[in-house]
Amino acid sequence: NYEHLFKVNDKEVGGSFYLQSKVVRAKERLEEELSIQEQDKQKSQQKPAELGNMKPSPPCSPSSSPSPASVQ
Repeated sequence: NYEHLFKVNDKEVGGSFYLQSKVVRAKERLEEELSIQEQDKQKSQQKPAELGNMKPSPPCSPSSSPSPASVQ
């Protein structure tokens, strides 16, 4: 757990400031990753609702696009 690792590596109790800083950075990174996952989860929950509101586009007919011979 973060608090335990932070206290154990406190310089005043003979710990390592370097390791303590690594513990802090690891916690920050984990929080950022969890935040990103939460945002992705919210986006994926919104997509099905948005897809239900979309209107289908009309099918393309072959005569509406120019043929390669008429483009020249």
